[in-house]
Amino acid sequence: MNNMAPVSLEPLGIVAKKQENLQTQNQGKIPDSKRDEFLPSEASGPNDGKFTLKEVLRNFGKGLISPVTAILKNPLLAVGMVALTAAACSFVPVLAPIMTIGFGALSVFQLAKGTTKALSDY
Repeated sequence: MNNMAPVSLEPLGIVAKKQENLQTQNQGKIPDSKRDEFLPSEASGPNDGKFTLKEVLRNFGKGLISPVTAILKNPLLAVGMVALTAAACSFVPVLAPIMTIGFGALSVFQLAKGTTKALSDY
């Protein structure tokens, strides 16, 4: 038969109840450690939601070079992704044109979405 002593789960219930109470009390509040990350710094100046041409060009340039910087920061990940894609396309040759068309369509969609958002702000 069973020689084990019975184990009380009551302390676990109390801990779970306290955690549940803390979650409901803090719901929707930003922790103090993260609060400063969401507030604009005084050095950046007023932000009315509009970008100057200089900011637009700077952000566009950063977006253009971000894939290159991602590759330089994580070269093993980039090599692994290229190798996995090449292997998949060599085993299933129809994947290459499907992926090319799919990523091209996604790029056009993102460009259109960004353009309409930029034009709607002005």
